[in-house]
Amino acid sequence: METQAQYLGEGTSWIKDGLKPRVDYYFYVRSVNLLGKSDYLEKIARASEDADGYLEFFKDKITDTHLGKDLLQKMTVLSEGAAKIEKISKSWTDTQGHLNSLWSVKMQQLRDGKYCLAGFGMGIEEKPDGMHSQILMAADRVAFVNPRNGNHSPALVIEDDRIFFDEALIKKLQAVSITGSGTPPAFELTPEGKLTAKKADISGTIRALKGELDNVLIKDTCTINGTLDAKHITGDIYNAQSGGIDLPSGKFSWSDTGGWHVIFYIAGENFDRILDTNLTVTAECRRQRQQFHLLLNSEGEKKHLCKADTGNKGRLPGMNFRLQGIRLPAIGRGKQHALMTKIGDSYRSSSVYCKPPAGEVPRFAVYRAGNAFITSGSL
Repeated sequence: METQAQYLGEGTSWIKDGLKPRVDYYFYVRSVNLLGKSDYLEKIARASEDADGYLEFFKDKITDTHLGKDLLQKMTVLSEGAAKIEKISKSWTDTQGHLNSLWSVKMQQLRDGKYCLAGFGMGIEEKPDGMHSQILMAADRVAFVNPRNGNHSPALVIEDDRIFFDEALIKKLQAVSITGSGTPPAFELTPEGKLTAKKADISGTIRALKGELDNVLIKDTCTINGTLDAKHITGDIYNAQSGGIDLPSGKFSWSDTGGWHVIFYIAGENFDRILDTNLTVTAECRRQRQQFHLLLNSEGEKKHLCKADTGNKGRLPGMNFRLQGIRLPAIGRGKQHALMTKIGDSYRSSSVYCKPPAGEVPRFAVYRAGNAFITSGSL
């Protein structure tokens, strides 16, 4: 490391310029006194990314040069309505033995008490750390125009401390903030790192620690390693519900009333699905003969699931049907499937139940047809 280091000098403080932003620089400092020399202390630092600070820094460097002082100072005290043009071309050795060269041309005018200056200059100056050259321009507006084919439109303009480009190819851009055109801007990146864009097409990878998404379409596979908490989910997904289903603890109130009755409704979808539950529909009539029917009504498309006849004096067992593996055809969102049962005759002491096993709460699972390899039933 020491063979690649640059010795900066000795002093109680030191300023190192010419550093590039976003580059790590390693500084090694040690103290020296009458007792000897200490070990080197390593300090890793980066140049500031404060644009205002850089401009202030370069301003001081420019005004500290012979060319800067010559170009920016007033030539003489002008009278009202006067103008002057001055050209300087010289080289000299200063009192410290440093060689300097300067060429400049500048002009100034005074009208209605307003002073105006324009100038251009080149210079080479020798400093303790070596020779430095610079080109300076001073004007209210600086522009570059390519006059080919009668063109008058500038490719670059500098005015009011702002630069205007017609088109630019930049190998590497480091900017404190970026703002696009439009009101509000179509694109904006703030110094705090906040990015705002009306539309972004990203073909690579996005990595975010947190955020919000609104009206997003995921067109392909999505893997979620953590927890997904959603207020409402529709589509091709395993949708399960445990508890919160309004079923009586005993028999239904309409158990002894003939006709069709709805046990519960299921929201429709745009594709076929499978319904699995831990519920069993039980219907019995132990004293008289009764007939029971169980079906799924999907907007007029009826699928008979089970039927039972208790026989004379209710000697035969009634209905005992587990609600699992039931296909729900696509009927569209906003519509409903109805699980219904029919009781043959009224007032025969019939009882209809829809209950989970003892000690369990009702559980529903609805998933897209074809996605399941095992249901809640036995194999």
